[in-house]
Amino acid sequence: VPRVNVVLSDMMPSTTGHLDQEISYELASHALRLAVSLKARAVVIKYFEGAESQKLVKDAKTFFAFVKSMRPTTTRKGSKEFFLVGLQQKP
Repeated sequence: VPRVNVVLSDMMPSTTGHLDQEISYELASHALRLAVSLKARAVVIKYFEGAESQKLVKDAKTFFAFVKSMRPTTTRKGSKEFFLVGLQQKP
């Protein structure tokens, strides 16, 4: 499998108010697994903050040396959008 520089995931569920965070976590987990399988040097994943957010960050720390979860200052008030950034995939 060739190595890639970055996996960038902007996947989000159609918001319905029901299960949005759970579906967002599943999409984010798929993006993380893709980044790992492609041996990506970096990953950026958009997700909704929810009950599984800490698990997503913990999972990313298993594979990347630097992991940060952040909410951009330009995000609308009340929005639960966050971004996970992982750099330097571990061997």
